[in-house]
Amino acid sequence: MRRALRHSRCFFFLLLPFCGSLIPGWAAAQEAATGNRPGYGGAAAAPGRTLRLEAATGDIRVDGGLDDAAWSAAHVAEGFVQQAPDEGAAASQPTKAYVLTDGRSLYVGARLTDADPGAIVARLARRDQDVLSDWFYVYIDGHRDRRSALGFGVNAAGVQRDVRIADDDRVDASWDAVWESAARRDVDGWTVELRIPLSQLRFEPGATEEWGLQLERRIARVNERSLWSPVPLSGDRFASLFGALRGVQSLAPGRGIELMPYAAVRMTGEAVSPDDPFRSALQPHAAIGADLRASLGSGFTLSATLNPDFGQVEADPAVVNLSAFEIFQDERRPFFVEGGDVFQMALPSWPPLFYSRRIGRSPQAGVPGDAAFADAPAASTILGAAKVIGRTRGWTLGLMEAVTARETAPYLTAAGEAGEVVVEPLTSHSAARVARQFRDGRSGIGFLGTAAHRDLADERLRSLHSAAYAAGVDGWHRFAGDAIELRFGAVTSHVRGDSTAILRTQRAAGHYFQRPDADHLTLDPSRTSLFGTSITARLQNVRGSWRWGTAVQATSPGYEVADLGFNPGLDYREAMAWLRYESYTPGSLFRSWRLGSAGMYEGTTAGERIELTGDLGFHFQLLNYWGGGIWAMRHQPAWEPHQLRGGPALRKPGRWMGSFSVDSDRRRSVRGEAFLFWEVEDDTDGYRVNSSASLAVRPSPRLDLRVGPFWVLQRDASQFIGTQTVADETLYLVGGVDRATIAASLRADYTFSPELSLQLYARPYLAAGRYHALREVADPHADAFDTRFRTYGDDEVAVAPREDGRRVFHVDRDGDGAADFQRPAPDFNLRSFQLNVVARWQYSPGSTLFAVWSHDREGRSPEAADFGRDLDALAGLRGRHVLMVKASYWLGL
Repeated sequence: MRRALRHSRCFFFLLLPFCGSLIPGWAAAQEAATGNRPGYGGAAAAPGRTLRLEAATGDIRVDGGLDDAAWSAAHVAEGFVQQAPDEGAAASQPTKAYVLTDGRSLYVGARLTDADPGAIVARLARRDQDVLSDWFYVYIDGHRDRRSALGFGVNAAGVQRDVRIADDDRVDASWDAVWESAARRDVDGWTVELRIPLSQLRFEPGATEEWGLQLERRIARVNERSLWSPVPLSGDRFASLFGALRGVQSLAPGRGIELMPYAAVRMTGEAVSPDDPFRSALQPHAAIGADLRASLGSGFTLSATLNPDFGQVEADPAVVNLSAFEIFQDERRPFFVEGGDVFQMALPSWPPLFYSRRIGRSPQAGVPGDAAFADAPAASTILGAAKVIGRTRGWTLGLMEAVTARETAPYLTAAGEAGEVVVEPLTSHSAARVARQFRDGRSGIGFLGTAAHRDLADERLRSLHSAAYAAGVDGWHRFAGDAIELRFGAVTSHVRGDSTAILRTQRAAGHYFQRPDADHLTLDPSRTSLFGTSITARLQNVRGSWRWGTAVQATSPGYEVADLGFNPGLDYREAMAWLRYESYTPGSLFRSWRLGSAGMYEGTTAGERIELTGDLGFHFQLLNYWGGGIWAMRHQPAWEPHQLRGGPALRKPGRWMGSFSVDSDRRRSVRGEAFLFWEVEDDTDGYRVNSSASLAVRPSPRLDLRVGPFWVLQRDASQFIGTQTVADETLYLVGGVDRATIAASLRADYTFSPELSLQLYARPYLAAGRYHALREVADPHADAFDTRFRTYGDDEVAVAPREDGRRVFHVDRDGDGAADFQRPAPDFNLRSFQLNVVARWQYSPGSTLFAVWSHDREGRSPEAADFGRDLDALAGLRGRHVLMVKASYWLGL
């Protein structure tokens, strides 16, 4: 994914929303589109819901019973309103909820009456899994900023799930808290109790007279979601429409000190060469460390980690990447997940200015090329990391610092010469965030800065930046009755280092200052620093059935944030506009549907058109809860400035693409979905077809089985191979390539209890590519394919295999009978298999014991795809086994 945000300069699309806003009655039509049902009458209607917090007059046992006398002092929250399936209607089943406090914790109880208690869906699952079940959620906005909240959910089987809400409606399920809950079923339905320690909430004592409060109930058998404070489906709002919890002024989180020490042991077994002095067949490893979190008062929290354990239960999946850009990977490490939303800008949300996976990354400098064996670390050691995060009186503040160690790699050459080289320098990583909200969170402005400093005393590390800085300003403003939102962001970057490092950056993917046909780019080998900017703005409505928006973004060629951020592409200007209609009112055929169209333009900062597209899509859900969608897009002919990796911009043909999807009723014990995507190019034989499917089976409330196969067939007519110099002439070589991929993910989850579960994950992956034509770029700007490229004929190319089985092209361009150059065919055949078995036991709140067995194997060859043979070859590979046991213990002090 190069960019999640694509924008267009199609003036019709850009002007359409503004014209619409000038039409008399537009605002009234938007208001009418939400429906004049209870709680939908305007921005202030839903937040009018209020509940008074009372003190508990006695002890409360969290057993799910609601039979403690203390509950009699609580006020009742009732009158829940459906969000789905019948938006705005009263909930089909009555719910009564209560909130109390004893000064140390918040207690929430609910009576969820059900006319058919035997139909309650109570599914066991591991913690945080959003399974189809009956659920009850409570959301707390302790800062009353109307943009963020913490959510705590319990299902009818007692499974816990906690989430973090950011940016009003963005849900992050990776956040974890320590709290207690219990659920109990009876003849009237079910009841639930939660005890949430105040130390787990985020608030500033005495700063506000009320907190934001939302209560939610989900009834699985009818796909119903009802809320205490109504929120329409047709809008990008959630936290801003919470009701109020009054009587919170006297609450304080206490000391809020949490210490979580851990101990881990790991044994790795793999086949190694008997001549390798650095590895043995069995490799033991042990580690201890600790995480600390403490309340600093006034809404601030300090988090620190010593020798953090950042092992991942599931490794990043294998993938073949033939593009010039790296692949984005999600963050899974707990220290960086906690509070990660604070270090995100309102715009641009993508690409992120702070990409925490840069911290502890794989070493950037390799071992010498003549090394036969080496002991290079897979990741840089994080010596320590700390951050302070807080919100106070409309301000959001965040500071983070992490230091990674200087890494070395001993090696041994084939001649028996030993050595050791530095592969990663000592590095400091810093991030700072300041934001100020106004008008109850409807407007705001913020600043985010990042910095990376490296100790480059070793000569071989001079190709890295010695320092990298980025600073961004962002803001948002809602107006017109909170129906329209404007967001903007501006970022500047500065990197410096040795001229070798800056030259490397200028020539890197996305920058390509060496492009011979780009007058706006100049390669300067003497530079020791580089500056760049990126500007983004977006205007859209966030309420109503009619949805429209426009957005623009521009990034200069010198913009560089990859030291602590993510760079999917540079040197571009984009503009986009979209319009769609959404209906969530059940009719004679559809339960809900949406129809939308968008247009997008993208070009370099010099005006070279990269994309010009228009699309149309229709998605729906039927009355029987089956759903699907159909979508089509047209790309006009344009230019690809990155295809030749620093060569001239290459003309690319127009293309059509589309997709179709269908999914079944997820309430059933057997459910599935299927997806088909296709793409065809004009004037070439290039195409892409990929399909995926998933099948999930629930044989019992404890067991969930899922399988998800997918396959891809693709033909590229001009895949970049490399450059070749012949008689002082630089040739840009491309090739036709046929690619095939087949893979599947298999999961089995068995839950013994809400605290004890066992998961299995397996993923076989086969991907192969075979080059069938070799071409040189003749006229990169030509309209016709045969003029743009010179395809070598059979009499110009001889193909001969090497000893390792790889084919080699011997090219005779001038027909004199002698090869002008030789080029190995970049054929590939990747065979990969990953397996994880994970047992989780939460033996006390916040304390977990993990037992993990993982196995992976991978092999590569230049052979053409033959999936039967490749599966046999995959089965015959010798892999690596890892057995790990980790125990952590949570201490609340």
